Amino acid sequence: MKFKHNPLLSKAMNRYNMNILDCCHCVLDDSWRSKNACAGFTRIYYVIDGSAFLHLKDETIKMRPNHIYILPTGLNFGYECEKSLEKVFIHAKLCDRGGNDTLAAVNRCVVFDEMETEINTVKKLIKSGDTLSALRLKAFLFDRLTAALEKGGGSLGKIREYSALTTSAIRFIEENLHSDLTVRDISRSLYVSESHLNKAFKEELGVTPGKYVSNKILLRAEELLRRTTESVRCISEQLGFCDQFYFSRCFSACYGVSPLQYRKNLSHEGALPPE
Repeated sequence: MKFKHNPLLSKAMNRYNMNILDCCHCVLDDSWRSKNACAGFTRIYYVIDGSAFLHLKDETIKMRPNHIYILPTGLNFGYECEKSLEKVFIHAKLCDRGGNDTLAAVNRCVVFDEMETEINTVKKLIKSGDTLSALRLKAFLFDRLTAALEKGGGSLGKIREYSALTTSAIRFIEENLHSDLTVRDISRSLYVSESHLNKAFKEELGVTPGKYVSNKILLRAEELLRRTTESVRCISEQLGFCDQFYFSRCFSACYGVSPLQYRKNLSHEGALPPE
């Protein structure tokens, strides 16, 4: 007998995880509209009936029945319903070990047409409400998001393992995430020079440690706005910003809208934080 193991492939499969943030079957009217719907998660729209428009930077896409629309995390777009729109929407993150949504590599709307069978199946699974249906739905979403990644031209690069230094740095950042966290703090905790840490991050993650921390701070802020009812001031203080106005400027630079408007947009779409 012959065995050919591929340990890197196994590690890569375990490195990615999909989190479902919200899923809903809804019927919308012409009040469903927004000029900026940029978010820290990927939207999946399964259109059943009616029509609406997605306004992107360089094009306007008409949403039609039996089509699936994938709007990746970080994409700036607006939407407006003509008269009515029946759809299933799902908010999800297909994340790597660092918590980053892999669909951010796509940076455009991906459309799948003539998907009536899949759309009807997803609609039934959402309405079922049992564990088996939930597992089947997650399998459908994995397939659809990976297809969107491929069709959208996103690339995750070759499978590689992070070094012990980068792995330890990521863990330290997660455990001490705060706006005052510096590269010096991280390097000192790991007993390495700042230049050595910078080099490792640039080679393995494509960003500096400082930029990685900033990205993680804003991702945490987005999660708190979406999942809690804490005030913007409380969230700002929790993440260590000097004041909520500076926090709002940083958040707006990333998501295109203020924290308050971001939360308002989510509420308008039906993705309400828990009471």
